[in-house]
Amino acid sequence: MTDWLKALLSVFYPEVCLQCGDALDDDEHTICNKCLGSLPRTFTAVSKNNQVEMKFAPDLQILRAAAFCLYNQDSAFRNLIHHAKYGNRPEIMYRLAQQAVAEWHDNGFFDGIDVIIPVPLHKKKLRERGYNQSDFIAHGIGDALGVTVCEDALTRIRNDRSQTMQDIITRATNVKGAFAINPKHNLKGLTLLLVDDVLTTGATLSECAAQLRKIPKTKIVVFTLATANS
Repeated sequence: MTDWLKALLSVFYPEVCLQCGDALDDDEHTICNKCLGSLPRTFTAVSKNNQVEMKFAPDLQILRAAAFCLYNQDSAFRNLIHHAKYGNRPEIMYRLAQQAVAEWHDNGFFDGIDVIIPVPLHKKKLRERGYNQSDFIAHGIGDALGVTVCEDALTRIRNDRSQTMQDIITRATNVKGAFAINPKHNLKGLTLLLVDDVLTTGATLSECAAQLRKIPKTKIVVFTLATANS
């Protein structure tokens, strides 16, 4: 589409913020600057032994972990994430991931990352939804940092029921053995950034990290767009 046609269409069909619905300015994309500024940030990227890191057992040896925002029920941000995940607007995930990189550029959280690995969906769920929201988070970070994304470093080999309404013990049992390393990739000795959308109990990410720890001499960093406020 040519630039003049885009400009013409924007007059009659202006792009709007997916959070508040207001028309976006020329320098804004997907979410307006006002809504980006009001996101409930956690500031966990600058805190050692923060609430995200505490979700992971010491034997996983997570190098560092952080979440960009807080995820509370009935909040505007929760609705935004839900819209991205289930409403066929995964570009929201990409935009939020890029915002996190922009804000954390100087705090060192993303330093030294060699490969970015999204938490995978089972192929059946991927067909049903049409996309993996974590892939968009990974590519948002990867494009901002110039780091490779490896979408199939992990595979989900079992399609279990949704984790949404389960307690911590059930979640951990539900994902045990659900993931496997893809042997076609050589990730030995690399620093891996494992990414997902929302961290609740940490069961899914812990199981993914446990698989990645089987690769010799790897280091694991964990990033999520949001974490439950608990």
